[in-house]
Amino acid sequence: MTRCDIAVIGAGPVGLTLLTALRRDGVDAVAFDSGPGPTSYPKSRLVSARSMETFRRLGVAAEVTAASLDAPWCQRLVVRRSVTGPELARIERPPAPAAPALCTQDALEHVLAANLDDRFPGTLRWRSTAVRIEPDEAGVTVCVRGRDGAEQTWHAAYAVCADGIRGLSGTLPGAGRRRVFGRQVSIRACVGLSPWTDAVPAFICYLVDRGLSAQLLVVDGKDDWIVSSLARSGETVLDYGPERARALLATVTGLPETHPVIRAARITDVRMWELATRVGDSFRADRVVRAGDAAHEILPTGAMGLNLGIADADALAWRLRAVLDGRAGPAVLDDYDSERRAAAVRTAAWSRANLNAVALMLGAAARHDDPALDDATKALAAYLDTSGLESSPASGSPPVRS
Repeated sequence: MTRCDIAVIGAGPVGLTLLTALRRDGVDAVAFDSGPGPTSYPKSRLVSARSMETFRRLGVAAEVTAASLDAPWCQRLVVRRSVTGPELARIERPPAPAAPALCTQDALEHVLAANLDDRFPGTLRWRSTAVRIEPDEAGVTVCVRGRDGAEQTWHAAYAVCADGIRGLSGTLPGAGRRRVFGRQVSIRACVGLSPWTDAVPAFICYLVDRGLSAQLLVVDGKDDWIVSSLARSGETVLDYGPERARALLATVTGLPETHPVIRAARITDVRMWELATRVGDSFRADRVVRAGDAAHEILPTGAMGLNLGIADADALAWRLRAVLDGRAGPAVLDDYDSERRAAAVRTAAWSRANLNAVALMLGAAARHDDPALDDATKALAAYLDTSGLESSPASGSPPVRS
């Protein structure tokens, strides 16, 4: 049996942030992840100002900034009839001294993993799947299955589940009730849209008309894009073969399928995922603690899921260190549970209200109701102010809007 202070299950952005904070303060922490390495998919894109402050304290902000798009428009939303069609509305927050960064999740994970590999070799165990957690009086035993199928046991004082709802944490009590609002299909494509997007670059371009409701999501701001749209009931990824994916790309761009840009487009990935919200019943069960998506799912409207998880890691790292050092008792982890659950409940409600606001705006655009669109756009603009939303409610951050 191998021993460590903290076993982190999952090496996504939250697990990597927690591991960085623990290791730089001398805690013997190890992370286990079933994947071959950092993700290659840009699931999330916006790193909040507060998250950037966390990365400054961890000494990786410069690397995160270097991996980000130089995008003063990273909080700009645009509504159009199609990519090539007329602009209907624009919402943006002016640049601020403490600004968010437009850093895709794959780039962020590679930065954090490279920093750990350089400073603390051996702390990341890829292709290592945690299959069981067995608490005891002295800590927890984590059983890990390696790439060869053999199991190895690790004993730690605490285990932190940062592996999302589909990992081991999803099988443990306290995961919480999950509410699904719909399913989305996301088509990633290499396509030359610069002639239309360079004039008004945006973090998200909502594309809406009668019979059309989709989003164009920036990846590299040049020719790497994600088109996301609601999937019909019963559809799977198999229903979006090359021909249908290209047809959807033509629809959202407003170009015929025979146009050179569409003919030259290369579909690189198609994924189906659920719009869902969930907050765990408890973020701590004795020596097992939840963080990030293992503790909560947040709707993507507002881009706060990643940042809420980074705030979890920041709030948890110092508490675990204090308990291990004997400067605080285990009750400080109960404070983590109450603080972060309250922040998650509030952020989940905020993202749900944000989704409603987006729906009102898109509904007005689809009806060609300009007065209603103007009102809905003004209402949605308030949601760009997320200062402190991922923090504890005691921090004085803004209330949930409804």
